[in-house]
Amino acid sequence: MLTVLFGNIVTPFEIRENAGLVIENGRISTVDTISGLQNLIDRVPNFQVYNFGHDLIMPGLIDLHVHGCAAGDVMDGSLESMKALTQTALTGGATGLLLTTRTSSIEHLTDVLHAMGALVDSDADRAARVLGFHVEGPFINPKRAGGQPRQFACSPDLGLVESIVEAGKGRIRIMTLAPELPNGLPVVKYLVDQGITASLGHSDATYEEAVSAINHGLSHFTHAFNAMPPLHHRTPGALAAGLLHPRVTAELIADGIHVHPAVLELVYKLKGPDRIALVTATTAAGLAPGRYTRAGRELVVDDRTVRLPDGTLAGSKLLLNNALKVCVQEARIPLCDAVRMASTTPARVLGMGNKKGALLAGFDADVTVLSRDFSVRAVMVGGQFRFQRGE
Repeated sequence: MLTVLFGNIVTPFEIRENAGLVIENGRISTVDTISGLQNLIDRVPNFQVYNFGHDLIMPGLIDLHVHGCAAGDVMDGSLESMKALTQTALTGGATGLLLTTRTSSIEHLTDVLHAMGALVDSDADRAARVLGFHVEGPFINPKRAGGQPRQFACSPDLGLVESIVEAGKGRIRIMTLAPELPNGLPVVKYLVDQGITASLGHSDATYEEAVSAINHGLSHFTHAFNAMPPLHHRTPGALAAGLLHPRVTAELIADGIHVHPAVLELVYKLKGPDRIALVTATTAAGLAPGRYTRAGRELVVDDRTVRLPDGTLAGSKLLLNNALKVCVQEARIPLCDAVRMASTTPARVLGMGNKKGALLAGFDADVTVLSRDFSVRAVMVGGQFRFQRGE
């Protein structure tokens, strides 16, 4: 059976009003105007039509950085946590995500990777798809630990990295590290050789050290601006290297708190939508205000933020639909470009840009439908609705 979605189709460069999307066997087969699809509708006797009116039909959003939510945490390594994380991401419009670990002992980290990997293999009915793992730490600079457990931070070690990669069994897509630490550059090269995106994060690197890492193949910055030295006109630091280099993709936590909307706009004008990936770095999406102990850390949660008791930001409560809202309404970024930053660019970072991140014939039918107020109307994964909100 064919499925047809009508509404306003968001392409990389324009919004096609009164257009339709035809889905067959989990893939997009046709994108055209309603009038252009009329012959198909008249010819095919068996199809299901969903008319979303003035709502925005866009490629499924992809979150490269997800730690936890109200009902689960990646570091639990449990089925309950994985289901909660994929369901929570779905309610924010994400069709795919990377489960993201935190700095911990090597033993705990590898146990989590083994456990979550087995769960990903065994559970076929997830809400949003787990597209792999993002390993954040423990190879971070303790000076820039931020919300990460400082006591487990350590310098990169090729043997330990190999053991982590082995535990990931081909699922690790991104590894965050501080490349200025001893052995950082050989580890960057090793990761790149393994097809893993090496990302600078929780780093105190100088401009020159960051440029050297980029020259060794590093191509991503984890939550740019956060947990790294601020930009200074005489000591530009790693930020200047990442913002200037055309190969580097910068993650941005677009909640309006981790990065001010004016800075979001500034980075957009400098890097463009094809080198920015909107992420949530969420640790507590959906968690009510209060004090909690999660994965051995005390968290202080209010309506908008998640912090350690000393006030340090420790992830976010953000969902991707709200990241789009902040970008469009507060940072004055055009909607089509914001969608590229939340879907097309993350898909490319994952090496999936030939099948995800755009509404094109032959691509996976991962589709997010948002109302004009950026609330999530429906989410389709692989041609199947996983979420629908009534009128």
